[in-house]
Amino acid sequence: MGISNSTEYTRKYSDFLGVDLSNSGRNSDKHRFSYAQNMYKDYDTDGQTIESVPGYRAILPMSIYKTNGIYTQQTSEGTYLVVHSGTRLFRVLMSDLDNLKTGTSILSMPNQKSTGYNYGTDLYIMDGSRIIRIDDAGDITMLGEDAPHYVPTIYYNGEKYEQRNLLYTLASEKYDIASAASHAYGTEGLIYSVINEELGYCAVTGAKDYVCDTVYIPSKVKIGTSEYKVVKIEGNAFYGNTDIIDVIVAEGVEEIGAYAFAD
Repeated sequence: MGISNSTEYTRKYSDFLGVDLSNSGRNSDKHRFSYAQNMYKDYDTDGQTIESVPGYRAILPMSIYKTNGIYTQQTSEGTYLVVHSGTRLFRVLMSDLDNLKTGTSILSMPNQKSTGYNYGTDLYIMDGSRIIRIDDAGDITMLGEDAPHYVPTIYYNGEKYEQRNLLYTLASEKYDIASAASHAYGTEGLIYSVINEELGYCAVTGAKDYVCDTVYIPSKVKIGTSEYKVVKIEGNAFYGNTDIIDVIVAEGVEEIGAYAFAD
């Protein structure tokens, strides 16, 4: 079986049912973030759920448009709902939603996914080529990609530790590892086979996909619910793969089979 060796962290919020707007394929999972729009909580009342955090609901039919972003903006006037639908950006006061008959566009936008964040009463939206700032009064300012904006930064012992850019898919991270052996990083998609269940030994037999450049063979791997030591690379494991340039093998691997990296 193929095992992805990436470290995975899980945070679970129990008993809440909410909407997942990330389009990540996980929207069938009812255990989502514990405070979100359209949040329902299961109070064990004959299987019925009660809306605990009222929020988004169907107001205007926009089925011909693709929803590229949904944002809220807290202002001195109240909470605004800002929707990037197709090539248009809509902004409406939440208290007016029930009486809304038509949507009024405030800006033309590219028909692609946008990202945004709130900073004070301002809303910043990135549409792929520019940063759009909507202030408390609803006035719009266009900023360039290099415009200064808020990037959360974590400091550890007075040293910059991590930055998260809220508009781009970029991050700067730092990790402290006690030992390389305990880190046990392996190339994603390697295939492992258990060769001694009692001793907890396994071998690398190949990869699910055609790997290239550098291949990392870890010192240990988790298969199912058990952790195994990687002690061998089976023969012919990567035979004929001419795209492999380097192989980094962790301590603990005792045997490399015949023709494992031939040709």
